[in-house]
Amino acid sequence: MPKLTVPNAVVKGHHAYGYLVAVGDTYVCSRESENIHDPTAVAVYSGSQLVGHAPSGFSSALSRLLPHFMDNIQVFWYVAL
Repeated sequence: MPKLTVPNAVVKGHHAYGYLVAVGDTYVCSRESENIHDPTAVAVYSGSQLVGHAPSGFSSALSRLLPHFMDNIQVFWYVAL
């Protein structure tokens, strides 16, 4: 399965989920179209735990891309300094 890596990423809202995002860790992204605040939201997970969301400007573009590759791409969110 192809992988899309997002370097130097920022995870928004991790404090609201009680998660400390660590520099150098890798997270998996998933489209969150049922989000009532933002239908283009992209959730960021560590395993099965929701840790935050992609910034809105990036999630808008990524959410349009993800449905076309649902079973063929895995998005990794790489947090850097």
